[in-house]
Amino acid sequence: MLPITRVVLFKHGVAYYQRDGHATDNEIIQLSFKQEQMNDVLKSLTTLDFNGGSFGSLSYDSEEPVDKRLTEFNINIPKKGAITSLLDQLKGVKVKLKYNNQAVTGAIIGIEELPVAADNHSAPCLVIFTLAKGISHYPLSQLTEIAVEDSSVQDELNSLLDILAASLNKGQKRLSIYTMGRGERKVSITYVLAAPVWKTSYRLVLPDSSSDTNNTNDDLEQTAILQGWALIDNTTDEDWRNIKLSLVAGLPISFIHDLYTPRYRQRPEIAVEQDPVTAAPVIERGYQQMLEEPEAILDAAGGDTDFLEAAAAKPVVIGAAPAEPLSRSNAFEQSINIQTTSREVGDLFSYEITQPVDVERGRSALVPILQADMTAHKILFFNAAIRNKNPLSSFCLQNTSELTLEGGPITVYEGDSYVGEAMLDTMKAGNEQIIPYSVELGVIIKAKNSLSERHYTHATKQKQLIVRHYREEYITEYSIVSTLNKTSTLYLDHPFHYELNERPDDLIEITDNYWRFRIILPAKQETTYQVVEIKHSYDVVQIPNIVYQEIQSLNQLKLISEPIKKQLEEIAIHAEQKANLNSQQKQKNNQLKKIEKGQDRIRKNIEALGNSQEESQLRQRYVKTLTTEEDQLEVLSQEINKLEKEISNKTKEINQAIDELKFS
Repeated sequence: MLPITRVVLFKHGVAYYQRDGHATDNEIIQLSFKQEQMNDVLKSLTTLDFNGGSFGSLSYDSEEPVDKRLTEFNINIPKKGAITSLLDQLKGVKVKLKYNNQAVTGAIIGIEELPVAADNHSAPCLVIFTLAKGISHYPLSQLTEIAVEDSSVQDELNSLLDILAASLNKGQKRLSIYTMGRGERKVSITYVLAAPVWKTSYRLVLPDSSSDTNNTNDDLEQTAILQGWALIDNTTDEDWRNIKLSLVAGLPISFIHDLYTPRYRQRPEIAVEQDPVTAAPVIERGYQQMLEEPEAILDAAGGDTDFLEAAAAKPVVIGAAPAEPLSRSNAFEQSINIQTTSREVGDLFSYEITQPVDVERGRSALVPILQADMTAHKILFFNAAIRNKNPLSSFCLQNTSELTLEGGPITVYEGDSYVGEAMLDTMKAGNEQIIPYSVELGVIIKAKNSLSERHYTHATKQKQLIVRHYREEYITEYSIVSTLNKTSTLYLDHPFHYELNERPDDLIEITDNYWRFRIILPAKQETTYQVVEIKHSYDVVQIPNIVYQEIQSLNQLKLISEPIKKQLEEIAIHAEQKANLNSQQKQKNNQLKKIEKGQDRIRKNIEALGNSQEESQLRQRYVKTLTTEEDQLEVLSQEINKLEKEISNKTKEINQAIDELKFS
């Protein structure tokens, strides 16, 4: 089997494997894969011959279970009594035996238990038929060779044994690659399989600030040492020895497509048309002679990646010990000597480890991919959504290397001390990133929000509405108390509410959801910082129902001119008149409903009266009342109709006055 010589691990869960070696003449290269890997292998396998040879067919084990495949053979090999059972199944097959150094050829009749010693001890014997001796038997224990001479039986037995041998590797499928050529040739086989995602982790060493007593401000550019490691996992069934390793980040398209499972298509079935066979007829007997002959009625039934380049890790060269011991930070810097380069291909970038890598199967490894000096300066970072009381001790890290840094955890050291942990997002060369690593309890931040009074700016007319536009100041006041001994720099993230009143010099960055301000905090002092945002909004006045107080308010706010004020006052007069008419109409309608309700009561009373004299008199009185009220109803109806016309006319006058109203 060709050894694995190169592995390329991708961030989206696949790995590219390359096997290199030599093939001689028409050699068959055997590989083994898990059943769930076969779809990826069949989709991505490539074969190369570098010395003029070629590749023929490629065969692999079927998806069918072993037990089902064994049922397709005419012979089987049981777990016990394999030889006797197998030979007993080969009745009639010609075999060549070696018995007492003599060759005997004949056809198998079967296996019999026959006496082979003077004490009548029985043993299994192979019974064969030969032309020279007829039927004869030979003890199996004394046969040194049994050769099957029938080629078809030999092929079936070979296939059966191949399947049984493959079944010893549970869940494994063999893949045979047939090479074609002469002599020894260099060959290469590559394929892509699902694999664990490679991971990164970093160690960052900041200068020891406690030893620098002259520094009164932490916000100074410093040189930090960043060391990067890649975590890889060998989940294959073989060891990786001296492989060339590449690590690729990005998200190329990848998918699973079922090529391993056999596919069948349903085809239409066309029935064979056959004429019916004529049966022997039974002729009816006539009972009456007809003058004419009756008519006879008959019924007939009817679907080598060399483009990756990147990081190089060189072995450490161990020299003579220095005259004086190194500090931990200097030792950290000199312990691993790494030279790393990278190359971007589209949205991908890669690290290539030029030092050979060894990883045993089922084990994982840490591989150094980066060690470089980075520019960093310490800051405090505050975001109330992360922590609403204290800022976070952080550093602004600038990627001054030529590499793209893949995201991962960072363990942060300051001099010889561990100070916290952080997460690094993917970072391209030249970019800068804020990386918090601990909570700064020496600074306390409180925020208070307030809203100013409305300041009306102008008014517009939209259909029958006056829209009054105004602005409010949304003020957030941050009270920042620092008990630190040094001046510090705070990066404050303020969430978007409205637009800023102005863009101050302290505004250094705008993110997707925050304004980011830079604030200097003197040592042991309280600092107040205000963020003023402007809220723009509006309210409306309905022109058809406008009143004098609203016109007076618009005039005082200087939202309308004198001509518009006069037009609005005229509309207000019409609106007041219309309101009076509506009030009268409502009053008349209430009177009408009251009379109609009384009439309904009287009619029910009339229906309940009998024929007595008193009841007749009461009935007459009820009828008289109904007659009087009917006259009142008629008068009310006429008055209501008149009011409706007056209201309609007044509405038209108001609408016409609104149409003539023009706001500049």
